[in-house]
Amino acid sequence: MKVKVLQEEDFSQESSEIQKSRHELAALRETFSNDKIRLEIIDSQLEQLKDQLDQIKGKIDLETRSINGTSDVFSRISKANRDITKHRADLGIIQEEQATLFHDVGRFLNINSTRIDCREACRGHKLIQEQTRLLQESIELNQKLVDRLS
Repeated sequence: MKVKVLQEEDFSQESSEIQKSRHELAALRETFSNDKIRLEIIDSQLEQLKDQLDQIKGKIDLETRSINGTSDVFSRISKANRDITKHRADLGIIQEEQATLFHDVGRFLNINSTRIDCREACRGHKLIQEQTRLLQESIELNQKLVDRLS
């Protein structure tokens, strides 16, 4: 623009001022060109860094999901352990009740072994009845022995 104005003022010949302005313009074009190349290089580097940042964010997200998944697994394991403990306690109570019932049924059958219905219920278990009878006899004899020694 400056060159045009100077040319219009002094149309006949190129003055030194026009020459100077042309050199300045050429220098500015060179600077602009260099800056443009440098800007393109920086843009390229910026894109590479953005890609690296995206990769790092992806890794972080993956690790975060892994950590969240791990904590979910740990919470499920903890819940399963609590459930196992509760069920074991319930099972222990049931087994105690079962042992008590077995004892009561066995005692009833032993006391009422002369009843017809009890004999039929115990028909296939004569050996166990005999062992129980012998065990009771042994306990009674041991108690008598203790009484004599005391």
